[in-house]
Amino acid sequence: MNAPKLSRRQLLVGGISTLVGAPLIEANWEPLRLEAIHRTVPIRGLGKEFSGFRIGVMSDIHWGNKISWEFVHRASRLLLEFNPDLIVIPGDFVHGKGAWTKGKPTFDGAFDLLKAPEGVVGVLGNHDHWAGADHTRRAIAIETNVRLIDNDGFVIQRGSNALAVGGIGDLWEDRQDLESAFRKMDRDVPRILLSHNPDTAESLSTRSDERVDLQISGHTHGGQIVIPGVVDFAQRVSKYGSKFNRGLVEGARHRVFVSKGVGRPNGLRLGALPDVACLELITA
Repeated sequence: MNAPKLSRRQLLVGGISTLVGAPLIEANWEPLRLEAIHRTVPIRGLGKEFSGFRIGVMSDIHWGNKISWEFVHRASRLLLEFNPDLIVIPGDFVHGKGAWTKGKPTFDGAFDLLKAPEGVVGVLGNHDHWAGADHTRRAIAIETNVRLIDNDGFVIQRGSNALAVGGIGDLWEDRQDLESAFRKMDRDVPRILLSHNPDTAESLSTRSDERVDLQISGHTHGGQIVIPGVVDFAQRVSKYGSKFNRGLVEGARHRVFVSKGVGRPNGLRLGALPDVACLELITA
């Protein structure tokens, strides 16, 4: 028996269903996948003791909004495969709307796997402030081994070589004090800056002459929902369109590495896989 022919209307409806349905299925499935990114980053004046120094990056967890303990641990294990010397979390530990503003749940050991020889450090993001900065700081201090360095910093010493690591407050909800982050350190010391919002690399361009060699940020989620030429949600959270979506970017003031983050606010991602990253420093 011959199969019945489809009408033009049936073909049209079927085509539209495929065009709409396939991206929707992918948008629901993509948040469950993880990408591991490795980038080699040349740093001017980096001492030989720090050549090959590895910084592990996990950003934008948005704990409390459609992300599980198991997924954070899976991301942590993937990050640890890089054997990072230092782990950084550039903000949005928690989700600052909905359940977080009501119940303020605990971290439940979500970050317990994160350990590195030089420690685990981070700065707060806009959602951390929206959830209540004091509460978020207390929860991080009590329930994790993460050291917050908002407008503060420290120096890692290896032999006669040094590497400075500083952090500044969120661009939307806090102050950005580069001088405090690096405490007038010798300009010969290479510097890594944590800033949740990558737009900082533009906004600080005329506000300070402090040296910064590399900024590490998150915030834009890689666009979160990206259909080239159609939609890119990053344009809602950055003044610079898609410039700071992801990866290594030249800012007006200094270079920025932008993580796509591991969280999934509202449960959807499309064209912006969650990621963890390893930034391996080498001498420029």
